[in-house]
Amino acid sequence: MLLRRKAIAPLPPGPRRKPLIGNLLDVPFNNPWAVFEAWRKKYGDVVYLNILGNKIVILNSLDAIVDLFERRAGSYSHRPVFTMVGELMGLDMAIGLNNRDKVWRQQRRLTALILGPAGIKQYIPLQERLATLLVAELQESPEDFAGLFNLMENSVIIYCPDTFKVANSVYPQIIKECEETFVLVSQSIQYGAYLLDFLPWLKHVPAWVPFSPHSFAASGKARILSTVRRPFQFVEDEMKKGTAKPSLVSHLLSNRSDVEGLDFENILAWAAGTMYGAGAESTSATLTSFLLAMAVHPDVQTRAQEELDQLLKNKRLPTMEDRAALPYLCAVIKESMRWHVALPLSLVRTADKDDVYNGHLIPKGAIILPNVRGIAGEGDYLTEFSPERHMREATGVGQDIDPYAYAFGFGRRACPGQYLAENSLFIFAASILTAFKITNAVDSEGKTIPIVPRFVPGLISNPEPFKCSIIPRTPATRKLIANELLASSTT
Repeated sequence: MLLRRKAIAPLPPGPRRKPLIGNLLDVPFNNPWAVFEAWRKKYGDVVYLNILGNKIVILNSLDAIVDLFERRAGSYSHRPVFTMVGELMGLDMAIGLNNRDKVWRQQRRLTALILGPAGIKQYIPLQERLATLLVAELQESPEDFAGLFNLMENSVIIYCPDTFKVANSVYPQIIKECEETFVLVSQSIQYGAYLLDFLPWLKHVPAWVPFSPHSFAASGKARILSTVRRPFQFVEDEMKKGTAKPSLVSHLLSNRSDVEGLDFENILAWAAGTMYGAGAESTSATLTSFLLAMAVHPDVQTRAQEELDQLLKNKRLPTMEDRAALPYLCAVIKESMRWHVALPLSLVRTADKDDVYNGHLIPKGAIILPNVRGIAGEGDYLTEFSPERHMREATGVGQDIDPYAYAFGFGRRACPGQYLAENSLFIFAASILTAFKITNAVDSEGKTIPIVPRFVPGLISNPEPFKCSIIPRTPATRKLIANELLASSTT
């Protein structure tokens, strides 16, 4: 086999490998970005590693990712086996990790029915209503912005009643459970998070052996399965009582379709659970990064608000129809997505067969990591925030790449909820800047609390907790929000 592969092409360049362990000690798995960037400069767009016998290829350019994930999608659309979180915890039934082609196709088909460009139009009134609720809640509990972002985005999936409050950390139990479970998933789904990812034979160690993975896996599986079914069960119960509000899940349950003899409810439960967890979490993370960027870059905030004021005349909150008339705000949202990428390594793929790319062998079974964070040029948080780059004709190079080209995944595995997420990001960000001024918080002595942007590593990377001041822009803001809230409740 080795002789045959050498005859095909050499492996891509990469750091020198040590006997037995390969590059195990070369990668700081918790925060690998500086190392990845150094390798990109030294070795180029395609870098090869070997860790404990596991073949890993890092893609450092959008061209390389598109060439493999889109133009050669037939060979690069499967996920690797995540032995712990996928196989033992059961998450391999989720849309993002599912390699069961028939089941995965039906999950994608169901989500396409409601999340395509035409399907998402039915959710615009709901998203506008939730944006109004968001600014109303922010006015009362501005310190709870992170929880509110999560609450409102999850509400698009299942629509939570208006009476849910986030003040004083009183979260709806269904959303709180999802948040706690997704912390586990986000930490576990990074390839290499567990030794089992590299040494899958350890799954055969009996449960009674000390340090066996099975006890931890069983606990995680129970949490994941409970969380996955909660959105589906919640909406189904509401529909039986006749109290369900319009949502993604209610529309799917109301329009059951054939799934080629498969279990419709199980497929829908996993599709809904995936959207409810990963989809809402990534949008919430981007909104939090947007808020952080506005606090750190007040000049950008001011210009975006001037654009909003010129259109809205301080008489109403924005609607989705205003999007085309707010090019600078749209550019600010895109720059927030580039400034900090919510999914810095996207989701890894695997090579289904030996392949040659640009003269180098991509060996069968290799784990393919798309270095999205490196493509975005992220890293200079305090001085580098330029929405203008997204208002000129894209060059397709470096930081001028349109973030929509990499933020939502690639090819057959691209996020099915991209259009819904784009709408949520716009209406929530536009409503926040219309109503509030975001600045540094002050301490008890009136001194400004500095903000240093830092981010938590994980599948979905959120900003580290930070304090900021979210205050109404004018004395009339409270009345404006009250009027909009009243109007939205009667439509």
